[in-house]
Amino acid sequence: MVQVTVTSAVKVANGPVLAMTRDEEAQAYTVSFSKLEKQGAAGGKDQDVIPLPDGDIVLLALTVVNANGAVATADVTFKGSTALTVKGSLLVTSQGAVAQVIPAGENRTVSLKNNGSEAVWVEMLTCRGVPTP
Repeated sequence: MVQVTVTSAVKVANGPVLAMTRDEEAQAYTVSFSKLEKQGAAGGKDQDVIPLPDGDIVLLALTVVNANGAVATADVTFKGSTALTVKGSLLVTSQGAVAQVIPAGENRTVSLKNNGSEAVWVEMLTCRGVPTP
């Protein structure tokens, strides 16, 4: 078992602040890193395909940055769904919500594509839920 803690906040200037803290018990986690060269790079190096773990994914976190660590953009397509353009980060933190983004099944993958003019780095973390007895 792995204990995963998410701490974040959504702040509106001169408005509310919503604390987004969550603890999740996970059976396991998977981390992947991909460097995507600029759009049109030779040999398809502006794309990557990453396998996803089997089982129920209860947390998905993804970041996209450029060489300087600044926010960047990549297209993210989970097998069997439509592409999402992710700018900076994507965080989905409950099994039901993750299931809306990542279709159920086996042999699942995520395809990454850089449509920009500079290289980007994509880091993704998924957590597999603890089976219920």
